[in-house]
Amino acid sequence: MTLAPVGHPAEHFFTVFEQPLDGGKAVIGRDLSAAPALNSAFTLVLNTRGLVISPMYILLKDRGLPVNQQQPSFVLTAPVYTPSSVPGDPGTLRGWVFVGMRSRDLAMGALKGATQGLVNINLTAPGLSGRNVDVPVIHAGPASSLAAQRVVVPVAQEQWTLTVEDTTRSDHLRSGLDPDDVIAGSGVLLSALAALLTWFVLSARRRALERVQTATRDLRDAEAQARRQSALLEAIMNSISDGVAVVDSSGGLLLYNRAGTQLLGIDTDAPGAGPWQDRYVMYTADGAAPFPPEQMPLVRAVAGQSSDQVDMMIRSPGRPEGVLVSVSGRPLDRAAGVEGGAVAVFHDVTAARRLQADLRDQHDRHEHLLRVLSDLGEGVVIMEEGRIVFANDAYCALTGYTVAELREIDPGSLAFDRADRVTAQSDEADVEPSGDAAAVLLIRLRHHDGHAVPIETTGLTVEHAGRLQRSGWSVTSRIGNGSVPSWLSATPT
Repeated sequence: MTLAPVGHPAEHFFTVFEQPLDGGKAVIGRDLSAAPALNSAFTLVLNTRGLVISPMYILLKDRGLPVNQQQPSFVLTAPVYTPSSVPGDPGTLRGWVFVGMRSRDLAMGALKGATQGLVNINLTAPGLSGRNVDVPVIHAGPASSLAAQRVVVPVAQEQWTLTVEDTTRSDHLRSGLDPDDVIAGSGVLLSALAALLTWFVLSARRRALERVQTATRDLRDAEAQARRQSALLEAIMNSISDGVAVVDSSGGLLLYNRAGTQLLGIDTDAPGAGPWQDRYVMYTADGAAPFPPEQMPLVRAVAGQSSDQVDMMIRSPGRPEGVLVSVSGRPLDRAAGVEGGAVAVFHDVTAARRLQADLRDQHDRHEHLLRVLSDLGEGVVIMEEGRIVFANDAYCALTGYTVAELREIDPGSLAFDRADRVTAQSDEADVEPSGDAAAVLLIRLRHHDGHAVPIETTGLTVEHAGRLQRSGWSVTSRIGNGSVPSWLSATPT
């Protein structure tokens, strides 16, 4: 339902249910305070707590019609209260129930048949500011010289006056129609019709009250269910170790969890106090420059774009030193009832990124060391669970294999013959988990092209991640140094 307020009155009165009696279209949310006559009636209801009829006015729905089709109308209204347990207290006002009628249509429908087209009838009823409004109901012809007669009809807190005058067709009146009968009959009919409308309004009030009681009960149940769901959502949000924040389309902070406020060091004031950008300042991951606004995960999410694991440095009054966080943003599902909103999930990656940087530094140092050894002609190979996982350039040059090829072959197949294989396996078994290097051995490797490469080698076992890991073998070619034993030059067996 959409409310459509008009102007700036002290109070607005909106329709929440409407059932047209003329076949027209119902308009929900219309502001009835736009009609002063209705304002007057609704205000009077607050004082009388009973049935009230409004002054004559033009219905709001008729004001778009041509002037000759508009007619004075009225509203019968009664208040709707919730029951009270206090004797004499009608309860709390919940609204009004009312029926609006066009006066000419109402009177003509009730009196036309009774007049037989022989008299003129005029209705006089109170209008705004105490001025009476005359409503020509039936005009049968020119008035006769006979004096007009009047009858007063009580309607709610007001009195209407019916004026009946004879027409020039007096012969017909004398022969069969008594003007007194017409007046009396018209008054009775109009009074009966007013009573019928009163009953309709009062019975509608009873039905409305029953609906209010039912709706109030349902509302209480729905409110209790909403509280339970809200408490569950809050418990779930606060049990999440990652920070969670929800914003609307303008950047207003709607929801955040405890982890988020603690992580960012922001105050736990009421959501919606201002855009989230006003609460802390965001920088690039190195903290050297402001983070580009168009690349911020929440900004992109509000625009309908998703972001994953974006690192940024965030500084706030509670965390002036800054915290490095990884942020993922998503547009908010429209089922949440927030058009254009977004949600972000973030967690502290300061320690993780520092560890990663340390590992990169260590890796770079190890790579540099291996390159130096390779430049000196010292081959290095790393084995794990009996497979080669790394070999430097010098070892690849000694064997004639690439690193990829070495990872695919059985290391034992690199031994030139059975004696070299037995010697290498024996040395591998002698390597202690203590990290001490094995003795230096002289063996031959089988080059990729098949010739023998005499080398000296030693091994070392390194413990990593709680298990023993076969580590490097330092390999140095002994070709051409004059110290190769004669058996290294034997024919392979």
